Amino acid sequence: MESSAKDFLEKYVSRIKKYAESHNISDDLVDDIQQSVLEKLLDEK
Repeated sequence: MESSAKDFLEKYVSRIKKYAESHNISDDLVDDIQQSVLEKLLDEK
């Protein structure tokens, strides 16, 4: 994965975590979202 894509995704996940914290969203849901993103990236060829 290109470093620019990796940086973008790290920032995206960070924003999701901040949003979840400010809206009292479960850490489990955030973890599920992060896992789903990673799975989709690994499936891409």
